[in-house]
Amino acid sequence: MAVQSLSTMSRREQTYYVYIVASRSRVLYCGITNNILRRTEQHREGSIEGFTADYKCTRLVWFERYQYVGNAINREKQIKRWRREKKIALIERANPNWVDLSEEWRSITAGPSTSLRSGRDDNSEGHRNTASLPSDPGDNSESNPRR
Repeated sequence: MAVQSLSTMSRREQTYYVYIVASRSRVLYCGITNNILRRTEQHREGSIEGFTADYKCTRLVWFERYQYVGNAINREKQIKRWRREKKIALIERANPNWVDLSEEWRSITAGPSTSLRSGRDDNSEGHRNTASLPSDPGDNSESNPRR
């Protein structure tokens, strides 16, 4: 049996999220993070200067979970190339009422409900991912916000 280093193990256990936040007037921002709970809180509080703070994109309306950062980055880039109409269709397939998916997380610290999950992960080949987030998703390192 091969011995795995701590860095190899944590790389395997890391989870990445591609997400879309929206303002009340439906201005959209697509990003990537390794900690969806922390990132949605940062957007909600406006603590990240730039586009999302300027346009008050505080509502998490869609996200997908990925095991591998490369797959998450590729998906984020793909979505950012899409026209607005296609992004709206993606959101409305999973969240037709544009409910803030992070709302429940603020009152329940165990993570988001599987009933609010949307999207797929990179192991599901396009099928819905119904696994809930872990209680402590991600580490304390900074994730990379992108527009």
